[in-house]
Amino acid sequence: MSKDTALEYIDFDFTKNALAKKADQQLKAFQHYYAMGEKRDIAVLAQMTGLSKSTLKAWEKRYNWRRRIDALDSKVIQYIDEKFADLYSETKAICTQTIFDLLRTAQEDIEAGHIRISSIKDLETIVKMDMLLKGEATERRESKNLVVSLKKDMKNMSAEELNEILNSPEEN
Repeated sequence: MSKDTALEYIDFDFTKNALAKKADQQLKAFQHYYAMGEKRDIAVLAQMTGLSKSTLKAWEKRYNWRRRIDALDSKVIQYIDEKFADLYSETKAICTQTIFDLLRTAQEDIEAGHIRISSIKDLETIVKMDMLLKGEATERRESKNLVVSLKKDMKNMSAEELNEILNSPEEN
């Protein structure tokens, strides 16, 4: 007579199905929890799923939901960044082409005599655009500070000192 072991009495089909059902429940609970976003709450999740708060807290800890949320957030952010990078590149290309077309039209209008520089403001705008295209700064803080400093110095000078500066020979 042989002695029966416990394994002979286990219904593996039932066990496999029960484990699969429990894993499916846990996954669905996690998905609901993740979808809650910043307002995640185990008590609310318990009401939504009909599962107990203690079961959900145990799953949260056992399956490390916090780490899973961080990993998913990271992937979502990366996906969004990639999509916006593509959109930004497309938009930038469209804008660059539009500016190129406008400049070509403006050049044709200038050559035909339809557009002329008619004010100092127009000239200043063109000079600044040229400087920007060359990668140069259009405003110089040092220059402004120098002018302010010179104005202060000149206010303190007498008329004779100012005349002396104006009438002195230029130095090379």
